[in-house]
Amino acid sequence: MAGDIPARLSRLHDECDDLLDRGQFDEALGVARRAYRLASEHPVEIGQDLLVDTLYLYAQLLVEADAPHEALPIYDEVARLAPDDPDLPLWRGIALVHLARFDEAEEQLRQHRAEGEAVGDALWHLAILAEFRGDHAEADALFRRAHAADPERFPSPVRMGADAVQRLLSQVIESLPDTVRAALGEVVIQVEPLPDRALLCETDPPTSPFVLGLHIGVPWGDQSVFDTPQHLNRILIFQRNIERIAADRETLHEELRTTLLHEIGHHLGWDEDDLRARGLD
Repeated sequence: MAGDIPARLSRLHDECDDLLDRGQFDEALGVARRAYRLASEHPVEIGQDLLVDTLYLYAQLLVEADAPHEALPIYDEVARLAPDDPDLPLWRGIALVHLARFDEAEEQLRQHRAEGEAVGDALWHLAILAEFRGDHAEADALFRRAHAADPERFPSPVRMGADAVQRLLSQVIESLPDTVRAALGEVVIQVEPLPDRALLCETDPPTSPFVLGLHIGVPWGDQSVFDTPQHLNRILIFQRNIERIAADRETLHEELRTTLLHEIGHHLGWDEDDLRARGLD
């Protein structure tokens, strides 16, 4: 019955929230997808407010699931339904950040008049954009403001000198078995502050700007005598992305180590399941 649809949809929202509280993200995303489909099939019966809330729920989880390209059309749908919704510039701007569409993202985020919990979200993503512009002083100032607004969700980035990062990564390499070090061969390991936007946009959809590391080249097991590994194979470690997720120096060291081992795994031809089995996901 049509009268039951709003109640069904509200129960799906509650179920999704409960799953998120329990840390079951994949299951929550599945429930949000069901809610989105139900809302899309019955827009008149549920009314605009509940429809927009459902669109926001699903789109925000898609961004968290590294699918911002799927979220953006949903935010465009919100814009058609509620063009004056005050939250739209924030959430659409965040999706654009994840798609490496930085100029558009900044325009959206600066339109938003953040209040309450949204203040930290807006400041943190504006800090990301400042980082990618190369304005690290402004970025760090914005990170501090985001941390002040919500210390739990937005820890202050832990900084580490470039030389110290190189020493730590060298120690990780030295600790590897001889067979793995031999497989690395002429692979160049580079530490970069952030990924270059042109590199991110080589794929469609773009690689996430928040990526911690990348392996570029031919996996070791797939190389042939016709390859030039010294030119083709690189491992890139993105220092500021890793610093941003570390709550303290110990965590930073572990994240740097895990990221390097993860990318070495890709060089060895391991897929995501292999990496997960080895605790390197």
